[in-house]
Amino acid sequence: MKLSFKKNWLIAYITFIILFLWLISGCFSSRETQFDINGPEKHLLLKVQTKKMRAESVDREIVVSAKTEPARRVSLKAEITGKIVATGAHRGAIVKKGELIAKIDERNLPQRLAEAEALLHQRELEYVASKSLFERTFRQKLNWQNQKHYSSKPRRIPKHSK
Repeated sequence: MKLSFKKNWLIAYITFIILFLWLISGCFSSRETQFDINGPEKHLLLKVQTKKMRAESVDREIVVSAKTEPARRVSLKAEITGKIVATGAHRGAIVKKGELIAKIDERNLPQRLAEAEALLHQRELEYVASKSLFERTFRQKLNWQNQKHYSSKPRRIPKHSK
């Protein structure tokens, strides 16, 4: 067994020395191979095209046309009707609490307030009369419930302050 182990090492060592000498022999050779372009091997040569290139800067900006939509929409409603005479914010603007968004024409507000107060007073009188009739059982209960529904809690309209 020792003999075969030494034999394997000897074969590997000799192979290594032969390959090493073969590689070294190529370094000391001064012979260079030259090809004749017009010779018999002309058909074996490949044609190559070259082009000179130079570095250029590249714009890394992309221009895109698009339409954006808001993430949410808010509907504004006023407590009173009227003509808008001035706007404090433009469409799409960001507004803070307390900022003026729109101003409503105030010229006819005193007359409208007086009308609303008169209507409220009339409804209160109708309610009291209807209640009195019901207590005397002259009105049907269904009509009383309808009257109670529309008049039991009359709304107060706040007075306009200038």
